[in-house]
Amino acid sequence: MEFELIQYYLRTKYYYSAQLSGSKAIQINLNSSVYQLYYGLSFVLQNKLSKGLSILDALVKSVDIGLASTLVMIHAHKQFEDPDTNTINMLELTVIEFSPSEAVLFHAANVMMLCDCLEKSKTYVDQLLAKFPSSVDGYLIKGWLELKSNNLKSARNCFKAVQSQNNNSIGAYLGEAATLEISEAIQMLNQLIVKLPDFLPSFIEKLNLYMSVQKWSDVVETADRILGINSDCPLAIMAKILYNIVVAGKYEEIPNEFFKTIEKSEPSPNLFVQWSSALSRTCGQHKTIINECIRAMQITVDLEPSVNNKLELAYQIYLSGQYKEAIQLYSDLSNAEPIPKAMEGIILCQIEMNDINVQVEKQIELLNEIRGELKSSELIFINAYFAENNEVKSTLIKLAVEKQFDSITHLSFGPEYLIKLNPNMIMTFLKHLSDRIYKEITLEKILNVCPGLINCWLMLGNIQNIKKAHKSLEKVLELDPTNSEAHLMIANLLIKQGHFANASKSLDLGLSYNLSISEWPLYNLLNGLVHKHFERNNDCIQALENSLNNLSNGHALEHNNLASLFITLSECYCIENKIDRAIKIVNNAYEYLKDTNYEGEIKIAEANIFIYKNDTKSALKILNSIKSDQDVFIKAQKMKADIVMRTNQDPFEYAECFKNLVDSFPTVDNMIELANAYLKIQEPDEAIRVIKNALSLKNEPSMFLKVAQVLVVAHQYDEAIKYYNKSGNDGALEMANLLIKLNQCDMAIKVLNPLPLEVKVIPMANALEKKGKLDGALDLLKQCSYLENQELSTRLKILRHSGEIAHKLNRNDLAVSLYKQALVHVVVDSDEASSLKISLAKLYMQMNDWNSCEMICSSLLKDTSNDLALLIVADLSFRRCDFVTAKKHFYKLLEKQPSNWAALARLIEVCRRTDCLEEVKTSMAVAHKNTAQAGFHFCCGLYYWYASNINDAMKHFNLAKNDAEWGQQALHNMVQICLDEATLNLNLANKLITEMKPNTPEEQKNYALLSTYVLLESKEKQSVEKAINVFNELSQESCKIAASLGLAMAFVYQKQAQRAKTILKRVALKATWQFEEAEYLERSWLLMAELYFQSGKTNICVELVNKVLVYNKSSIKGLELLSAVAEKEQKYDDAVDYYQHAWTLSGQKNFKIGYKLAVNLYKLKLFTKSVEICFDLNPSSPDQVKLKKDIMDRARLSLRSR
Repeated sequence: MEFELIQYYLRTKYYYSAQLSGSKAIQINLNSSVYQLYYGLSFVLQNKLSKGLSILDALVKSVDIGLASTLVMIHAHKQFEDPDTNTINMLELTVIEFSPSEAVLFHAANVMMLCDCLEKSKTYVDQLLAKFPSSVDGYLIKGWLELKSNNLKSARNCFKAVQSQNNNSIGAYLGEAATLEISEAIQMLNQLIVKLPDFLPSFIEKLNLYMSVQKWSDVVETADRILGINSDCPLAIMAKILYNIVVAGKYEEIPNEFFKTIEKSEPSPNLFVQWSSALSRTCGQHKTIINECIRAMQITVDLEPSVNNKLELAYQIYLSGQYKEAIQLYSDLSNAEPIPKAMEGIILCQIEMNDINVQVEKQIELLNEIRGELKSSELIFINAYFAENNEVKSTLIKLAVEKQFDSITHLSFGPEYLIKLNPNMIMTFLKHLSDRIYKEITLEKILNVCPGLINCWLMLGNIQNIKKAHKSLEKVLELDPTNSEAHLMIANLLIKQGHFANASKSLDLGLSYNLSISEWPLYNLLNGLVHKHFERNNDCIQALENSLNNLSNGHALEHNNLASLFITLSECYCIENKIDRAIKIVNNAYEYLKDTNYEGEIKIAEANIFIYKNDTKSALKILNSIKSDQDVFIKAQKMKADIVMRTNQDPFEYAECFKNLVDSFPTVDNMIELANAYLKIQEPDEAIRVIKNALSLKNEPSMFLKVAQVLVVAHQYDEAIKYYNKSGNDGALEMANLLIKLNQCDMAIKVLNPLPLEVKVIPMANALEKKGKLDGALDLLKQCSYLENQELSTRLKILRHSGEIAHKLNRNDLAVSLYKQALVHVVVDSDEASSLKISLAKLYMQMNDWNSCEMICSSLLKDTSNDLALLIVADLSFRRCDFVTAKKHFYKLLEKQPSNWAALARLIEVCRRTDCLEEVKTSMAVAHKNTAQAGFHFCCGLYYWYASNINDAMKHFNLAKNDAEWGQQALHNMVQICLDEATLNLNLANKLITEMKPNTPEEQKNYALLSTYVLLESKEKQSVEKAINVFNELSQESCKIAASLGLAMAFVYQKQAQRAKTILKRVALKATWQFEEAEYLERSWLLMAELYFQSGKTNICVELVNKVLVYNKSSIKGLELLSAVAEKEQKYDDAVDYYQHAWTLSGQKNFKIGYKLAVNLYKLKLFTKSVEICFDLNPSSPDQVKLKKDIMDRARLSLRSR
């Protein structure tokens, strides 16, 4: 096995390893001249000629290896700079003296093959097989020679011939494996590994095969096994380093001086050149790796100072960015005679330094002449760089790139493949190419081979559309989470998408990994744009000024970013009224961006300065100077239109600006802009005419969709639907949404049915929901929430919509779960997160989970401007009966926004329950300027209702009843007024109920309750029986208290007071006060109190009334009952106080309360006051007239008799 190991190392040019193995073999086999031969050969092949010759000289007399020793010595002497011809001649004469035995001829052929003297080797092999036709060694050497000539079939036959005679021939196994397809070769090597588990060459060959097909997991596994046998194996070490660079992108995990191990284990110039060349071209110019490659090349140049090695060293120094040093090396090489590679290297360095001198043209001419038709990729690129015609430039760069790819057509993956491909050079070429599609395709080709090239991913991310760029940059961060450049690029993409909060986080993350980026112009530019979005103008100016001041620090901005910097900074100066500075910045911009495509953008910025100066005449002058052949012409026309609309307010001149666009560029897009302009100035017919003209230019589904959209804005829905139909799937979703809006849900579902589930899920759920099929809508949404590859925004919509429907179905636990799932997918503190938390907080409040509600609101109120959160906190205080705190919060909300109708309605409710309704008048007065809004009328109606001004209450509720937000509740309140004992009007109640259009389960429940109460209040026997049946059904649902009250009232009407009391005891006494059921619960307590009063149990009556007054100090019925109890107990003072309070709360309109007050005043002998109250009584029936007259007459008589 020792012999086979030495042979393998010599064949694969691992000469130092061969030397070490030979030395070990000699120590074991002291008398073996064969090992001495190959030991000496290993020195010769390492160019240690004297050492090798001294060993071989002692072997020339050997019978079996004397010829081989002599041949190697001849080869060695020829390697000297000044060969000794006499010695060579003498040695050549001795060659013919050797007897051609099988062993002699084998070793002679073998050493010649190992010295790459293939013709001589073939001669000896032919002699060997001629004299010894069945020679195993002869067929083995012949097999290797055929393999070197790429004659695979012949080589395989030779190796099989060897194995037929010697099945244990390791060399034949390795040789045959080299001729097979990869899977068969690996199978054969595995057989050898089973036989010889510690024989390193089997693993090395297996590693090479896995690498050739880029099976990287197998490469790493095999390399680890090799290192377990020999921890200094250079190939295994370099394979793992190559994996970390080319596949994993883990540059930082590579040891700083990784070539040192190879220096010790295999100090071979060939190995150094091979691996340093491969790694330097694929490491993305990583400083540490490049420097180590340069160190390896310097060792190589010291060992073998050939021109090629020096050229490679110069190229690697160029890759490190040390252009002056590289130029010096290239120049030294070209001093004696022109070397094209060196001349090309010098020009490439000058291009990178932007230091082009007058000699370059002559040098390029000379190079083109020398190279002729066989130009290198570098020279083709150099010609492209200096080409004046952009088309020629693009063609040449593509040619240079394709030449690089052509060079690897017949190569398997490995160091040579990477050297020839040279990804770094291709990326250099592509930097100067404007064809983004070609660049994207080319970079993707490189990344298919080398997915760990971070620079390549960054370059790709810089030219892709936003969606693709995000994926490329996410790949960079997957490879290297600390890559600051990727974080900046992601921030840039997020800014383009309008996601400024997330962009800010990306900038902070990039800065946390690399503090030095705070001096990069791009970081400061992006930071400034974020500040500008959040209206932090001074911070924006500071960031942009920092960007401007750091433009020369080695991180230059591209022209588009430079333009953005100057334009944004000038605008910020204008906002701060620093017009002089803005003008100065624009002038600087003209200097920086002279002769670029962005000069027009600067003109726009200059016009903007004049707008800030209110000099619209000068602004329009600049905008008019922008010709139709300039890139910003369209933007200029739109800006003119905006100025015209804001200053002159001339709609026709506004439209004329867009008409100019169409006249200059009659494109479909510009026609769409003109159509939109006509819609804006309320000229729908013109808009339709223009958009239909556009349709004649582009008769495609997308244009039918545009026509439909214009028709929708023009409210021509029927015609819009016709065009939506013509647009096919493009317009199916919009058409469905329009049909849902028009309440044609069945037609909408028909339109949506053919579409994929993930596309149609939201509108389909909306249609089902509008049809009242909430369970079906929820099932559909749940079904779609599990789809793979779903966009995050779609998943969020599905989860949120599912939560809303679950809430409507009173499946509150499910709704909470869905909202929480949605929160997982949103950015913390984003508007979306805030909105979801609001929904969740409202849900918790309805579930009486006040702690969870409060916890969410506390997190929301960190943003002091979050009025919705404050409204919920106020509502929470209200539900906890902390009316003082609730009132404070509602007032705070109304100070900020007087038209916050939800807050005003709640404040009215709080003030009514705390008996301070008059306080609300101030807030009502402030809100009075919004009299056209339904919310205002609802609040007015509520106030007047609670103030017992029923006519005004009904008038305002009537004005709000058709509103989408307030209408249902307004109708509900109007029906309640019609059912009140004092204002009973069943005909109107029935009419109002027919106007109710319940959409949610909550509204449907209220509708059913009110309808049944109307039935009950007729007090007809059959109606009451029917009402009892309905209330029994409703009492099984969530409206238990309201239905129980209805049943109790029905039993009272049927003179079954005990049954009424039993029901109320079972339900009302055990219930907890909740706002949603507060009115029905308080009425239940009051009815019980009245029943107990009638049965003489006044103490229980008082207890129940006091319970009501805890929650509602304005309860007229409660005060009336307390008055009755006091009167019965002959406590007339208390009775008068209670009646007086109730009389005031009723607006002095309730005859019964006023009459009782007058009676009790009479009993207290307060006759004058009794008479005064009688004057305010307004009887509505003959009986009431009689009662009034009776008490008034008695009070007057008593006054006279005094």
